[in-house]
Amino acid sequence: MKIGIRGHDIGRLNSQDFVVTLQKNKIEVIQLVLNKALLDYQSPMTVEKAKCLAQPFINAGIEVAMLGAYFNPIHSNKEVKEAAVLNFKAHLLVAELFKTKYVGSETGSYQDDRWIYHPYNETEAAYQKTLAVFQDLVKTAQSVNKSVAIEGAFQHVISTPSRLKRLVDDLNSDHVNVIVDLFNYLDISNHTQYKDIFLECMALLKDKIVIFHLKNYLVVEDKLVQVSLEKGNFDYQYLLSLMKKHCPEAYLILEGITGEDIKKSIDFVTNILKELPE
Repeated sequence: MKIGIRGHDIGRLNSQDFVVTLQKNKIEVIQLVLNKALLDYQSPMTVEKAKCLAQPFINAGIEVAMLGAYFNPIHSNKEVKEAAVLNFKAHLLVAELFKTKYVGSETGSYQDDRWIYHPYNETEAAYQKTLAVFQDLVKTAQSVNKSVAIEGAFQHVISTPSRLKRLVDDLNSDHVNVIVDLFNYLDISNHTQYKDIFLECMALLKDKIVIFHLKNYLVVEDKLVQVSLEKGNFDYQYLLSLMKKHCPEAYLILEGITGEDIKKSIDFVTNILKELPE
């Protein structure tokens, strides 16, 4: 399994300096959110702009696991939503230049720019609106032989593994895949059941999972606080064994881990994977 990081967790630099920093840190795989990671990114995305941004990564042999074009598909401002949809489609159109198959997003909230819980997120109307947006995106993905990667989170419209499974089934396309971020499904009320939630992800979605986001956490004053992978509550021996068994080709992408914790976390995961049976 290939281990990488979310690009902007090392900072925001121009593309050439960004690649040099990755090389210095011996990082060969990234999830790349262009506007957050690259100072020389300019919107709107065009083929010519994408070629310039992608070339340093190609030259250095840095693998882009996925382009992130995260947006809120149920944003109440129609113009904001339409611009974000066009941006996602533009990323699908240039994904080949970055040698990646996947462009990813979460599923948003009725809180608009604050992606936190809103009771309307749980409604059938919210689900149908989200489905319609992703149906449109999948058509573009099919036209360029790329894939839409969808990530659930408990505060968003797609808030559970079962709701994500329903969305995948309704989209009914080989150009739809899934990102599993176990931490995203947790809050103070359910975090002790994380193994059961992960098993549900495996049972429902394992054939569609292409990326696992790796995080860890501690409980501080009744809140889940993210920490370096080797410090938190997750039993990564258990989790990684299931990932390797059921989704051996999936990428393992560190998220929200910065500074010296990046190397510590990569070494931590690497050592566990070495100990697991083939």
